[in-house]
Amino acid sequence: MGVKTGFHHPLVSPPIKGGRLKEIPRSLTIGVVHRQPKNSLSREASGRIFPKGPFRAAKDKKKGVDDPMIDLHTHSFLSDGVLIPSELVRRARVAGYRAMAITDHADESNIEAVLKQIAKVAKQLNTDKSFRLVPGVELTHIPPAHIPLMVKKARALGAKVVVGHGETLAEPVEAGTNEAFIKAGIDILAHPGLVTAGEARMAVKKSVHFEITSRGGHSLTNGHVAAVAKKYGVKMVLNTDTHSPGDLITDEKALKVALGAGLDEDDFRRMQENAKELLKKNRA
Repeated sequence: MGVKTGFHHPLVSPPIKGGRLKEIPRSLTIGVVHRQPKNSLSREASGRIFPKGPFRAAKDKKKGVDDPMIDLHTHSFLSDGVLIPSELVRRARVAGYRAMAITDHADESNIEAVLKQIAKVAKQLNTDKSFRLVPGVELTHIPPAHIPLMVKKARALGAKVVVGHGETLAEPVEAGTNEAFIKAGIDILAHPGLVTAGEARMAVKKSVHFEITSRGGHSLTNGHVAAVAKKYGVKMVLNTDTHSPGDLITDEKALKVALGAGLDEDDFRRMQENAKELLKKNRA
């Protein structure tokens, strides 16, 4: 029996004379599928913003992306970042990260306090096994003569990732800083600027990784760093040097950063593996 109504239901015919609707026979509605518009899918349902877990593969072979982002160089408000560690981790998770090191800037004045605070929050947040927060430090503008002792101190205080603030073109970093950090056996030489062949050979012997960065200014020499690293066999990692929420990137954006540095998709996959291996090596 028809019904009186003013709207047009998708499974019934248009209104006929007298404002009555005629039902469509059931046999004609079989197989009808209601589809949401493509842009109506929620961010949660899409799986890109809220992945199933930290080890979820992105399965995006066309773009060369196999794994969610691992970022081993970020900053919180414990130095010059703008977020507390917990919010930084939350935003990283939303961006699809699987693991992250917070590596706040430090020198002799604050290294104990910074590492103590990061280790404390990492212990709490790591009770959730779906994400790994790693306590680290970025030794910054340390006079080269003092770098060896500072690296040893960082390790003793529990830093699982020790980053050296390299000779970026964006800041007046003292000459000799790259060499001192490499000799001291840090994990990652961040934004090393116009790194030399000698420094690259030394990095291979000391198992120091060169950083390819997405951060403006520091990224000016990405192409040079990548070329030297590939020529001499230096392992690389790709990091963001995050200071604010907008600095966090997806794995797809990370791939573009690598391609922009003159690397290819295989190089990008290798950098992801290098990050995993570094965490495993340092039992982070």
